[in-house]
Amino acid sequence: MTRQLSTFEGPAIHIALRFSDTLTAVDTIKTHQKLIAELGYVWIGKMGKSLADAHVKRINGQCKRGVKTYLILVQKLKTGYDVYSGRIAQIARDLPEAAKRHVPRYYDEKEITKYMRLWAKLTALKKVGPEYLSKFRLVASGMILSQTLPRSMAALFIVQRAAR
Repeated sequence: MTRQLSTFEGPAIHIALRFSDTLTAVDTIKTHQKLIAELGYVWIGKMGKSLADAHVKRINGQCKRGVKTYLILVQKLKTGYDVYSGRIAQIARDLPEAAKRHVPRYYDEKEITKYMRLWAKLTALKKVGPEYLSKFRLVASGMILSQTLPRSMAALFIVQRAAR
């Protein structure tokens, strides 16, 4: 008989997410980094499909226990990928009311806030090289993230650290 993992068992999970500056004509990364520098953290939103409750609970549990949990942001370029790693402090399906000042203004200015289905509270956000993508594998398939991105149209991936 197979035992189901509880919400907090097993290796840490992380989120990989595609983004594009073309939708908003805003430098997504710099805008979010600026609020982290000014206020200590920023909320970044994701449109469309959200995460299952079990993943939300597991990630928030990891964060509460001090487990380093990452949001990997990937933007397709003509010659590869622009990759960033953010440290997640919390995720939520709905933006907490008190968090609005920690969201860049362009969300309201471009009228996109209402389309966000997942929010991640980030305390750090830095550029990493595209080789960073090979350090993670998809939980669902075991495939390495760097090998999956060119073959998939998905915008959101649940990943874990790949074996070294």
